[in-house]
Amino acid sequence: MNSRKVKEIVKFSIHKNLQSKWFIILNVLILISTIIMTNMKNIDTLLKNNNINLFNDNIILEIIDTEKIAIEELKKEFKEDENIEIKEVDTNNYTKENITDEIIVIEINKSNEDIIKATITSKEGISGDISSRIDKILKEVRSNEFAKLFNVDNRMLDKLNEEIKIERKMLLVEADNYETKQMIKTISTLLIYVVSIFIFTKIANEIAQEKVSKSIEYILTSVTEKEYLLAKIISIISVVLLQGIYFFIYYVIGNAINNLIAINVISEEASGVDLFGVFENIDLEIVFYLVVVFVYGLLTLILMSIIQAALSSKTTNMSEAGNTTTFLMTVTILMYFITLMLITPYTNMNWFIYLISCIPLASNYFIPAILIIGQATTLQIVISLGLLIISVPVSFKICSKIFKNGVLDYKPNQKIKNKKGKKERTLIEEQEHKFLIQKYKKFSFVIRYGTYYLDCLSKFS
Repeated sequence: MNSRKVKEIVKFSIHKNLQSKWFIILNVLILISTIIMTNMKNIDTLLKNNNINLFNDNIILEIIDTEKIAIEELKKEFKEDENIEIKEVDTNNYTKENITDEIIVIEINKSNEDIIKATITSKEGISGDISSRIDKILKEVRSNEFAKLFNVDNRMLDKLNEEIKIERKMLLVEADNYETKQMIKTISTLLIYVVSIFIFTKIANEIAQEKVSKSIEYILTSVTEKEYLLAKIISIISVVLLQGIYFFIYYVIGNAINNLIAINVISEEASGVDLFGVFENIDLEIVFYLVVVFVYGLLTLILMSIIQAALSSKTTNMSEAGNTTTFLMTVTILMYFITLMLITPYTNMNWFIYLISCIPLASNYFIPAILIIGQATTLQIVISLGLLIISVPVSFKICSKIFKNGVLDYKPNQKIKNKKGKKERTLIEEQEHKFLIQKYKKFSFVIRYGTYYLDCLSKFS
């Protein structure tokens, strides 16, 4: 394999992708979005300080509370909110025709069964923050009314309403970092899925485009199919990794701008951070888990990219290119949901699950999940990782042959076999043959009808 030619193709492909107008537009949008997201608080403060209101968020709370059950508590709760005005009214005369967006009516009454009954009326939905605060106040008032009615101490009633504190101990699971690992697993799975969509779509589109334009024939005259396939996969994955690096840089820029704007609120305590102390508190088990997730994820992406290239080579037009990604995307989703069903801290592991976890494509989802519950063995990780590493060159060797045969085959139809099993005609040739037969049948019908007509004329004459 000529490494120099591979490097040249990779360099050319990356350069072409980075100079694409769509890549530039995408990165500009990502940069702007990242800066906005990291500076949301500063932007909100700036708008408020300049009395700029982009959204009409002024609210009027009209409270009907004839028995004075919760009116004072609600006033106290929303007293500091400048955009919320509280009015005490006697009746609710609103209908869907005359109610406005900013009106929220709260009707509060006593109830023999529920102690307190409330009705909230608005034009459409209301803010979750406002709804939760109203709910909190009504629950507190109901507890006080209940305590007065049954002569119960408020503190004991609050204790009764609290959730029971249950300390869960799973001896094989590290409880301190279980949630962290679970979060890493979920994020990594979602990230791999999103990246897979981008990589597979790009592979399918580029190969289909080169095949349709027949430029692939010229390329394969100077390089082998293995060199071209390797260069294609390396270049596309490199572009994705570069995009990830760019995104990290944009995040750093956004945070730098955020720190510059909010420099006056930085506390002096932040300047005395002990970096060595930070490294001392790093959980080595989490670091090991991150390394495992990254290695399995990267190798799986490479393996699936090789398979995707082989599938894409079979396309005969651009409309089929997108359909070739469906198979691997389905496998990805299927493996993820099988992992969720089979591997939990509450199910016992067995040889069948361990066997599946060693299979390439499945190991990317099974191994991290088994590591989370603390039931992964060293032998299992070694075998699964070894099979995954071996599967990359094996699949590359097999798929490179399929790739070459696919990209050089422009026939949209397969050969039709006769009864003896020999290949005779393509579907197009078969259709032309049948059309010719029908044409001759029509011609013979005209001849027979003409002969019959002439025969009748001769008899009458």
